[in-house]
Amino acid sequence: MMRNALILRWLLVPICCAISALYSMDALYASISIALSTVLYNECGIHGGHWLIRNVIIALDYASFELGATLVASKSALF
Repeated sequence: MMRNALILRWLLVPICCAISALYSMDALYASISIALSTVLYNECGIHGGHWLIRNVIIALDYASFELGATLVASKSALF
């Protein structure tokens, strides 16, 4: 079960980036930023480090998400 979840997690990253690229390059950059900050937080163990680094990573993740959502909402729907 865990193996299937990991496969799905890593399969969805390029799919989400491809969909973001359909909207704009800025939306793609926001998606890449979210993916990188998630890897830093989860796989690299930044969440266990200093509280300031942890909170900066979380803030960047939220900012990237909000930027991406705003960029997508500002464009007319492609689908």
